[in-house]
Amino acid sequence: ESRPSAAVVASGPQDGLSYEVTWKSLSLPESVRLGGRWLLVVPEHLDADATRVAHDVQQTLTTHGATVHTLALAPATADFDGRFNGISEEATDVTGILSLLGLAVGPHPEHGEVSLGGAASLTLMRQALRDRFGVPVWAVTRGAVAVVPGEVPETAGAQLWALGQVAALEIPDRWGGLIDLPADADARSVGLAVRALAAGIAAGEDQLAVRPSGAYGRRLVRATARRGRKDWRPRGTVLLAGDLDAVGEPLARWLLTDGADRVVLADPGLTELPAALSDVAQRVTTAAAPDLADRAVLAALVTEHTPATVVVVPPAVELAPLESTSPADLAAAVTAKSATAAHFDALLDGPRVPELVLISSVARVWGGVRQGAYAVGAAHLDALAARRQARGLPTVSVAWTPWAGSVTADGSAAESLRQYGIAPLEPRAALAELNRALGSGAGNAAVADVDWEQFLASFTSLRPSVLFDELPEVRRLREAEAAAMADQAARIGASSGTELARSLRDKPRNAQRKALLEVVTAHVAAVLGEGAPDAIDQSRAFKDIGFTSMTAMELRNRLQEATGLTLPASLVFDHPHPRALADHLREELLGEDDVERADSEPNAPSGPPPAGQDEPIAIIGMACRLPGDVGTPDELWELLEAGHDAITNLPVNRGWDVAGLYDPDPDAAGRAYVREGGFLHDAGEFDAGFFGISPREALAMDPQQRIILELAWESFERAGLDPAGRRGSRTGVFMGTNGQHYMPLLQNGSESFDGYLGTGNSASVMSGRISYTLGLEGPALTVDTACSSSLVALHLAVRALRNGECDLALAGGATVMSTPEVLVEFSRQRAVAADGRCKAFSASADGFGPAEGAGVLLVERLSDAVRHGRRVLAVVRGSAVNQDGASNGLTA
Repeated sequence: ESRPSAAVVASGPQDGLSYEVTWKSLSLPESVRLGGRWLLVVPEHLDADATRVAHDVQQTLTTHGATVHTLALAPATADFDGRFNGISEEATDVTGILSLLGLAVGPHPEHGEVSLGGAASLTLMRQALRDRFGVPVWAVTRGAVAVVPGEVPETAGAQLWALGQVAALEIPDRWGGLIDLPADADARSVGLAVRALAAGIAAGEDQLAVRPSGAYGRRLVRATARRGRKDWRPRGTVLLAGDLDAVGEPLARWLLTDGADRVVLADPGLTELPAALSDVAQRVTTAAAPDLADRAVLAALVTEHTPATVVVVPPAVELAPLESTSPADLAAAVTAKSATAAHFDALLDGPRVPELVLISSVARVWGGVRQGAYAVGAAHLDALAARRQARGLPTVSVAWTPWAGSVTADGSAAESLRQYGIAPLEPRAALAELNRALGSGAGNAAVADVDWEQFLASFTSLRPSVLFDELPEVRRLREAEAAAMADQAARIGASSGTELARSLRDKPRNAQRKALLEVVTAHVAAVLGEGAPDAIDQSRAFKDIGFTSMTAMELRNRLQEATGLTLPASLVFDHPHPRALADHLREELLGEDDVERADSEPNAPSGPPPAGQDEPIAIIGMACRLPGDVGTPDELWELLEAGHDAITNLPVNRGWDVAGLYDPDPDAAGRAYVREGGFLHDAGEFDAGFFGISPREALAMDPQQRIILELAWESFERAGLDPAGRRGSRTGVFMGTNGQHYMPLLQNGSESFDGYLGTGNSASVMSGRISYTLGLEGPALTVDTACSSSLVALHLAVRALRNGECDLALAGGATVMSTPEVLVEFSRQRAVAADGRCKAFSASADGFGPAEGAGVLLVERLSDAVRHGRRVLAVVRGSAVNQDGASNGLTA
């Protein structure tokens, strides 16, 4: 694992095929509530320190609203697999499972290359694979990944992380993710981890780490060119040891060409010099190496040849799904991958030792289907490299995909890789990346030739992932997909749609659904090779009828061709069984909003009948940010009850020239005669990570967008509704705005925000972003009627509810002064009170008090609110809108 970007002195990302892992700092909500019943799986007989951590986890879960049931298991028990059968009984009606089995880092009594906790976690994954629990499993480790400078991954935890990445691909709907605590975890870090867990569930983060400096999410980025990097040149003798079948000849030739005096090949399968190296035979030696797992054999090689560099190429290991992988398989993979390296680690210790180069696998970077044991072995090898680096010994680990010409890159294996978008590495390109890694001193590099469009589509088809979100290629792909979907919606809305849509349009609804189900099941049967579409269970989950990421992509591609639609890579994940998928296709083809509500009657309405035009509207939730450090409605009440004055001096954290701005003369150009007002002094704070928004995009967002997004979430929570659970609901969003002044600050700055300026500063996106982030499918619109914007937004929400356009609605607005231009403008008009305070109905009234604020209401038809048992805070009986026309002055 690499370090956060702040720890790397770099000149920028480099082109090529090299990648590295970094850790993105995440913003967490100060207060979270997990809720529900959580099963805490704890290993028995932990040491005192680990026992304390387990106790802290249990207490913190309870503090954050979870009901915790603890199940203690003895990992070394002979019938451990059988004992897990009891978990399914304990796991009834639970929200999630949090496993602390990874805290048992001692060696397994029979398979010492893996830990007790790792073996136990494998069993837990296999139980989840059999759908014993029906809820996601999260695994906790300590010090398993290197997040901040100076950290060295703990080997047992590193193995579990590799296994967890494979679980995410093989059991996508039953694997929650991984959370790593610091090695010296205390109660504070445990509290941070629980907050990270809650935020991760909401934002799709499934590889998390907490440190004293905060919470982090794992990301893959382009390898960074280190300042001072130089081309690496081999010298003296280079010893190549391991499985040299595919890489031996090109490696040896490259080393000799670039400066090595001699290359020694040590491979038990080589008894004579490869014919391909006959032209350089005088500089290549084939050494007798019957067993590279024998330290004495390796010691003899080092003594005889005194290499300046040792390159270890471990053999491939057999691939198998987690379902058929045992602790013995994990141990065998660790031995195969790292036994030779472990012996060299012991032999090459001390001052002026040869450089050790370890060839690993990208399975430890992003996992892989059927690569559980493979990934564990690679992770063990990388942890060994990290320990050597921490001791100051020259060591580099490079994770490769298979080379062209190797056994794993030929035949069906090569075809499988290509289906995933990974091309076998051409030796010349692979060696160029190896040179970069050696020259830059990068500890762990990953090298892969990836078609990101194809790879991302297959990798995320059954489970979304944020691991690749920082890659520019991935950003462009997602932006292009969103644009294509929007264009598709516009085309369908402006025409009669595709040929399939035209054939369906005149059919009754039940006939439409039947026809689309036939289309879906026919292609499902073809993908699975079933032959008979009638044999497909239309309500059974795709994962249960044998779909993998590859077959999910094949189905997506088939349906895309059959329907003429642009369909996302996550199609099968988003619509998990044939019936749901057919309903989705019907919505996309015909523009229907509510398939689930439609019955089999030909003329059934597509939504609920309109309510009465004077139906009362209930306010069931509210959230706010107001002057006086008011962050909740309760705090507003406390401020009013105490009679506190919320007016303060101008904000000093926005880059304003506060001293130069003031001038008591109302005619002073570019100045304001007011020095006080109602301000949100923390308007710049935003929990971007909670919503899965990158730091760069968050900075490009008008603070009004940021605040209103947080308040929308809080409004649901304060109404007792799960915001994440509203996805797909008929919820409208009606937001008021009073102008945007943030974009000039970005355009005049030194940093580029190209690609985000439009969405970050558009009034329409103020409401649209809420709908997009929460998956709300009712109307979404932003209103600007100046001071009355939020009132008009509420009026429109009331009308939409009464007309049956939506079932719930968010209504509100926000005003934040990004620049002091508003104060200057109103000073010219002499419209603002000199002391920043309104004096309504007073003889001393001298203008309005300039202020900021934001508020959001969650509203519902009163009859629905009563039926659902909501807490009704207030009722809107009626509203109306008009303009005064030719009045005393121009107004909105």
